[in-house]
Amino acid sequence: MAGRNQRPPAKTTSTDHASEAGCANGCSPCQRRPGLTGRRSKAHASRQAETDKALLNEGRFRPFEPADIPRIALFYDRTFDRGEGKPSPRLCDHFDELFFKNPWADPRVPSWIYETNE
Repeated sequence: MAGRNQRPPAKTTSTDHASEAGCANGCSPCQRRPGLTGRRSKAHASRQAETDKALLNEGRFRPFEPADIPRIALFYDRTFDRGEGKPSPRLCDHFDELFFKNPWADPRVPSWIYETNE
């Protein structure tokens, strides 16, 4: 029996999604449900294919630099469907202030970006 401050060991079953190798997404649509043993949703398969593709596309992490701001602003605009193909100067100024000119910005503890070969 577990002690007062201890949790009992977690039970794992063959339908326990977290224990299954191959899923790096942790998404709710791919959770296994009773009666669907051995099957995965199409959404899971699609997300897993994207994850696998990203892992094969070797990239690298590096410190975020002021010269990266226009590309990051463009990425932000595309992600949130706000842009017209070029980064807004206002957003670039905001990112510059936020990441490089505020009192808490410390070059010894930089923000990081992930850069792919594409």
